[in-house]
Amino acid sequence: MDNAAIGQIITFLTVIAGFIYQAYREQRQRRWDVEDRTQVAAVTDERHQAATTDRRDIKAAMAENTELTKAAIASADNAYHEANTVNVKIERLAESANAAIKAEQSGERRSSDAVRADLKVAQGLGWTPPEKEKP
Repeated sequence: MDNAAIGQIITFLTVIAGFIYQAYREQRQRRWDVEDRTQVAAVTDERHQAATTDRRDIKAAMAENTELTKAAIASADNAYHEANTVNVKIERLAESANAAIKAEQSGERRSSDAVRADLKVAQGLGWTPPEKEKP
């Protein structure tokens, strides 16, 4: 075998070794790409789940806040209504007291129904009659 044949064999083996190494390198690169894509998909799924959970938590907190706001509004409306009711009761009691004073000044006797109505208004405001003194 002459030097030319040996050179051709070495060149051929070098080319074959190059193809084998290139195939190995491409396979390794594909494996890395697949691993990277899997990791990215896992991280993306985790982030999506976290965002979805955060959205659910935020929506739940907003719904709870809405319910609390509705309850506060209802409570405020009840307090407003009760305050107006107390004002009306006070006006009735004042009218009744004025009527009793006028009746007393004119010397006329009030009916027992009028006295009972005054007593109901006063008790509706939380007034309790004083205890009778014991002799």
